[in-house]
This record gives sequence, C-alpha cells and structure tokens, in this order.
Amino acid sequence: GIASARPALDAIAAARSHADVARLLASPAFGTLSPRGGVDPGLTAPIVVDVTIDQKNPDRYVLSVTHGGLGLPDREFYLREDEQFATIRAKYREHLERALALAGDPAPAAGASAVLALETEIARLHWPVAKRRERELTYNLRTRAELEQVAPGYPWSAALESAGLTGQDAFVGRE
Repeated sequence: GIASARPALDAIAAARSHADVARLLASPAFGTLSPRGGVDPGLTAPIVVDVTIDQKNPDRYVLSVTHGGLGLPDREFYLREDEQFATIRAKYREHLERALALAGDPAPAAGASAVLALETEIARLHWPVAKRRERELTYNLRTRAELEQVAPGYPWSAALESAGLTGQDAFVGRE
C-alpha cells in the first residue's frame, strides 16, 4: 500500500501557496541522505539548495543553489527526438500514471501527462551538460539580498526556514 507515503501525500494536498510548496520541497523531513553528503530532496524540486564546499574558497561551506525538477536523468531525455528518448519518455509517462493511480489520483493519465509536460518545460530552462561544466558560468556568489533580487518571485524565506538555513548569507548559484 501507500501507507508510508500518506503523510507526504497529505502534506502536498494541503499546500495552498507557493510558500507552502517551497517549505515542503526544502524540508529535510521529505528528504533522503545524499551520496555526496547532506540531504537530497525526496520531492523533486525545481530549485535545489544544498550545502557544499565553496569552489573558490575551500576553507568554507556555502549554500549551492541549482536547478532540479526532473524525474529523468537530464534535459536531453525530454528534448531529444531520437527513438530511444521517445521510448524512455513513454515508459516514464506510464510509470508516472501507475504511481498516480497507486496514490489514488482520480485521473492518473491526465496527471502523468501534466507532470511530463511540466518537467519538459523545466528541462528547456536547464543548460546542456557541457555548459554546466564551465566553472566561470556556474559559480555565481551572491548574498541573500542578491539572491532574492535574482529570483524575486521565489519564497526564499519560507524555503530556507524549512531547511533550517535562515542564518546563511553566502549562496553560489550554479546555473
């Protein structure tokens, strides 16, 4: 059954604002330990905040802010038209539909299509892998105020509070 997932599903269903969603996505209660250390979101978030060593000052830790939000490994899985990627997307959509049906969604096929469409739009905003390897493009040190100016519509206070990171003021934007 889905008894172990019920608390998370209920919390998601109760979210009514962007701040509520940001709190959920940033909460360690919904995360799992990362192989890199730290907590990876159990809920795939379009914006991921992680603690990491500062690449240009290895004597300190900073918060890394990067993109996420994809259930498939990379943007190319959504955007390439090769037959292998089309097959993967079709199987992923089927997987989403099964998962939504198990969770009790009244329209799992429509929900699966909506999730895949949303993730495809998010993938369009991701940089290709080669561009993400360019250190000078991906290291953008910001203060909290600068971070809020770069993305003023995101509920940073709610997310950082939920993650227990309210006192931090050094952020490296990785894309």
